[in-house]
Amino acid sequence: MGKKLESDYVIDQGREDKTRDGLTGDEALESYLNNGWSIKGTTTASDAGRFSFVYTLVREME
Repeated sequence: MGKKLESDYVIDQGREDKTRDGLTGDEALESYLNNGWSIKGTTTASDAGRFSFVYTLVREME
């Protein structure tokens, strides 16, 4: 597993909620995928030797 997750945002109808729940990035991503979300896109960024992985997730509304 990876390092602890630095940030995790859910944006729903313009409202932004930030959560972390003490998970690593891998654990958080796995949790979303197990709860009906799917990966729409990914990107990476680097700043002063730190790397960020950004996943865009979507889910079908019932």
